[in-house]
Amino acid sequence: MEGYGQTMKVAALLATLPFLLYSWRIFAREDPGRRDHTRVVVSGCLLTVLGYILLYRQNSQALWSWYSCNLIAPIGIILAAAGYPLARMKTLLPTGLVFGGYVLMGAASLITVQWPHQAGMMKAGLFLKQHDPRAICASWNAGIISYFSGLPLVNIDGITTDEVLPFIANNNLFDYIKLRDIRYVIDYEEMFKNPARRVRGGFVDPRMDRCLRPLEAIDGDSPVWWGSRVRMYEVVRGCD
Repeated sequence: MEGYGQTMKVAALLATLPFLLYSWRIFAREDPGRRDHTRVVVSGCLLTVLGYILLYRQNSQALWSWYSCNLIAPIGIILAAAGYPLARMKTLLPTGLVFGGYVLMGAASLITVQWPHQAGMMKAGLFLKQHDPRAICASWNAGIISYFSGLPLVNIDGITTDEVLPFIANNNLFDYIKLRDIRYVIDYEEMFKNPARRVRGGFVDPRMDRCLRPLEAIDGDSPVWWGSRVRMYEVVRGCD
């Protein structure tokens, strides 16, 4: 269902291109000035969407849904320009059919739980809220855990914490953990078990195995992610 929905969304986006070209022809006949302005604005939006896709394609494994807020405005402008020929028609039937098609495609996503394992991060956050460790905690996937715990977790994947980037690039993330006096790392066991994630995260370092002691899993009965659960890891004092 999920793959089918994604395919339909891509097909719907490509289907707007003929309507967009037709809109420009209408603008050219009605008002050359409007044509030029429309082309500038819509072209800018198209380049923005393309730029984000290329950026995250190089910076991540995919263009995840949580990055899409940056694309709402430019895609909305593109769709508005593409829908202009429909809006000029005397009947609302074509517009209703197109709108209904988009609603149906969106409904397919709404009834599908795309990332059920993320409930584990929510429950981990609630666990921390109830058992405040009174110490600095860190995580690669810090957003959901931090929100539900109410604690300021240190993000160690470099997305929101710029100062960690040199440590990641030099493969000495453990030095940053010591520098910030981080006492607990909270994340999925997958982050430690998967060699590719360790390379990308800058912690192909035996100290991460030797000096981070796994404690209890704190994700309740949530679905696992790559066969792993959310666990607390205690940074052993004096270990190096």
